[in-house]
Amino acid sequence: MGKDSFCNKNDTKCLSTSCQNDSTCKDFSKDGSCHCSGTAINLDKDCDHEKDPCFSSPCPGNATCVSAPGERRVLCRCLPGYSGTTCDTAIAPCGTNSCQHGGFCHQDPVRPVCICPAGYAGRFCELDHDECASSPCHNGAVCRDGINGYSCFCVPGYQGRHCDLEVDECVSEPCKNEATCLNEIGRYTCICPHDYSGKCDSTRIPDDVISILFNVTEAEVTYYVPSNCL
Repeated sequence: MGKDSFCNKNDTKCLSTSCQNDSTCKDFSKDGSCHCSGTAINLDKDCDHEKDPCFSSPCPGNATCVSAPGERRVLCRCLPGYSGTTCDTAIAPCGTNSCQHGGFCHQDPVRPVCICPAGYAGRFCELDHDECASSPCHNGAVCRDGINGYSCFCVPGYQGRHCDLEVDECVSEPCKNEATCLNEIGRYTCICPHDYSGKCDSTRIPDDVISILFNVTEAEVTYYVPSNCL
């Protein structure tokens, strides 16, 4: 039996070779080079440089590839007129009737933008802003929402845009004959001088006169006679 039958040539250079970044050494190769993993690039044969994720050009021509150091993921930065994760979706320019309720379409470098008129919101100005949501009407008034505005319907006794002003029922001087008018919510009261009643425009006949005229007792006396009848 020859001497070479039990002896194998030790040509394994990988025993002293350090392949980095999860790479594999090519055993029995002449130069002991490394087989680089998917995350490394073969420089100086030891795969000690990490491969740039943008090296394979994952983003299309209408985007710029951006990678963060130490990370394998990439970000495609879209050029104007494109959108999507890989910037493969072309953005449609302003079309007819794209903005609702009279909104104006502005062609932004990234995407079209609707400039909404007052009272409307949303991407396409499709949302009517509820001006009554902030409860602008007071004192039990009813708020009715409108386009870019609202209306307050006041209960009796109040006035003003927000129904926050009390109505002065005495301003028209409803009480006569120098009577005192007391303003109240939604009404007024007349404090009449002697011998007047109602709005102080009716004269009350004294009880003794009624007794003489009608020969009746005070318990049978009824009420008032308008002054123009005396």
